[in-house]
Amino acid sequence: RLQGLLSGDLDVIFSMGPDDRPIIEGEGHMVFVRATPGVIVMPFNLTVNSPLRDVRVRRALNHAVDNASIIKVILGEEAIVPKQFTPHMAFGYDPEYAPYPFDLPRARALMAEAGHARGFDLSVEVAQGLSSYSSSIYQLIAAHLSKIGVRMEIRPVPIARYMSILMQGQWNGTMGINLDYAVDPSMDALVPIDRHSCIGAIPWYCDPAIVPLLAAARSTTDLDERLALTKRVVRRQTEQAPGLLLWEKIRYDAVSKQVRGFDHDLNFIHYNELTFER
Repeated sequence: RLQGLLSGDLDVIFSMGPDDRPIIEGEGHMVFVRATPGVIVMPFNLTVNSPLRDVRVRRALNHAVDNASIIKVILGEEAIVPKQFTPHMAFGYDPEYAPYPFDLPRARALMAEAGHARGFDLSVEVAQGLSSYSSSIYQLIAAHLSKIGVRMEIRPVPIARYMSILMQGQWNGTMGINLDYAVDPSMDALVPIDRHSCIGAIPWYCDPAIVPLLAAARSTTDLDERLALTKRVVRRQTEQAPGLLLWEKIRYDAVSKQVRGFDHDLNFIHYNELTFER
């Protein structure tokens, strides 16, 4: 994608990274950085027997990753540290709820309490090509988790393999993948939680207690009640830690210096407003 922009073959490119910015802007092209409505998560596969079935272990992993340092080192401090399993702009976000601060002593205590003081092996499949920086981030996550004894193996996989996990449940013993809790375009926190729950097409995580809460939140016609119930759903999902919170989504898009009028709303590009000048 980068070479296509620099050579003039491409005018608009997506899913770039902060390391690409100096190169792109050095050639006179433009980079657009936007927060997008979602949270990047490493969902845990609980369909296999593993230490991750213990909620204390899942919480420990969330305490062990220093999200702020990942954002500072790799994302140029342009992303937001996630506090729960929905982005801060979503309907249902609770600004007063942040249960997983970076806390290594707490993480180690939870691991010991769960009987895994020496850690365990964790295999994670990461889709190739989703962004230019994902590989670096997952390597840094692995380094953080190693401090509580978790030996994370990163397996880069093509999109076809990645989709076979999501759509057909072909985990093959893998315990985690990279995915998101995206709320666009409705901005409703319930939408991704549906997918990451028992009612998903092929669930990798199932919490029966959340199902009636989801149903109640969806069925009410009172807005205040809907908000209160949605916050309860988000809180329940977050306290169960069905994955590893990483960062609130951002996107790095780049356009040729000959393109005018580029913008997007909630990941929708207004192509009809683009113009091209030589």
